[in-house]
Amino acid sequence: MMVKKIVKYGNSQAIVLPREVTEAVGLSVGAFADVSVENGCISIRPVQMIPTLPPADKAWLDEFYRKHEQVFKALAE
Repeated sequence: MMVKKIVKYGNSQAIVLPREVTEAVGLSVGAFADVSVENGCISIRPVQMIPTLPPADKAWLDEFYRKHEQVFKALAE
């Protein structure tokens, strides 16, 4: 068991986790984590964020690629 003190962090509260704990679950500075409350306990799980585009931006990007597909293929060679 590891006892940690809750500290003030701006208008929020925080618990500092030792590097050994975060490394054990694959978390590092800048990583995203899912934080939830289950049965009165706080749970922290690593998550992989998949970047997404709004539909209008995706449509524009798809059309741009279609228009310039030959250029992209030539650059890839």
